[in-house]
Amino acid sequence: MSKRSKQSHRTLSLLFVLGGVLFIMAVWFGVRVLGSGVYADVVTLATTKTELMRHPLTGEALSTTANGELEFDFDVPWVYALMIDNSIDAWPQRGVDQAFLVIEALAEGRIPRFVAFYSSDQSVEVIGPIRSARPYFIDWASGFSALFAHVGGSPAALDELEVAVVFDFNQYYLDEYFWRSYWRYAPHNVYTSTDLLGKGLATMIEEGKVPSYEYWQFKDDALVESRVDEAVNATVDFGTDEYFVEWKYDSDLNAYVRFQGGSQMIMEDGAEIIVNNVIVIKTDISVIDAIGRRETRTIGEGSAEVYQDGTAVVATWEKESQDKPLKFFDEAGLEIKMNAGVTWIEVIE
Repeated sequence: MSKRSKQSHRTLSLLFVLGGVLFIMAVWFGVRVLGSGVYADVVTLATTKTELMRHPLTGEALSTTANGELEFDFDVPWVYALMIDNSIDAWPQRGVDQAFLVIEALAEGRIPRFVAFYSSDQSVEVIGPIRSARPYFIDWASGFSALFAHVGGSPAALDELEVAVVFDFNQYYLDEYFWRSYWRYAPHNVYTSTDLLGKGLATMIEEGKVPSYEYWQFKDDALVESRVDEAVNATVDFGTDEYFVEWKYDSDLNAYVRFQGGSQMIMEDGAEIIVNNVIVIKTDISVIDAIGRRETRTIGEGSAEVYQDGTAVVATWEKESQDKPLKFFDEAGLEIKMNAGVTWIEVIE
């Protein structure tokens, strides 16, 4: 072999080794991607040379091609936030099981109500019953600049909707995007769908306007061998037996099953409420009028417990302003990563 051939051979060998080192470093450290409206953790799998990107709202993995492009068109989705009835007269509901996030808090009569969040890339045929708005639910929806669907609201809520960073989607004025069922009586009979919400959103957004909100951090479920033997279940006492909530951990699913009033919560179509994270937050709540309406503090910070992987983590919740999302931090001040999937937040005093 000539001197030049030996030198070329050594150069190629060095480049091969260097390329291998760089590839291993990329696998080890991962990368952050910002493009086409998508921001997510990317993990390169050396065995398959494919990549996984996370949905910004659920944290669930999205498959990509070998060159890093998504296998289907994907942009950051809009968010729909719907006021959902949870009074006994509204049981069983429809579509709540398909929300990626639900926040539950008391309304009048110590009856809890939900604001359920859906991604605009979901397809949910029936959601409801839809009920009236309260100011604190609007604040939580504002963290996503969401389309906020409701049937009227308290005077304070209607005033807040004049200035809140949401698309006000009031059934009183936009009845064509809702319907009333014949098998329920008012006010527990208003329903909608993601298809109708999408059509309504299209009439509201300005041309070229895109969703803008901050995302949580996500992680994968704990490995089976590292899960706890004795799980910690979450309980939420809203002050009445009918609405006493239990979240029971299922180790096979590594998820929590909802029980309400002593029975498992089942949707009208037979679906269960099974979630990946349960968060209980404490805040200041006070009754402000004879009707029993409440003022619930949503901005600032307070104590919380985060339930995931069968364990409970002592935490702090924070929401910097109306247009910022709720976030959760551990005792070291680090943001807690959520398990990919569905999250329920319970708000108590």
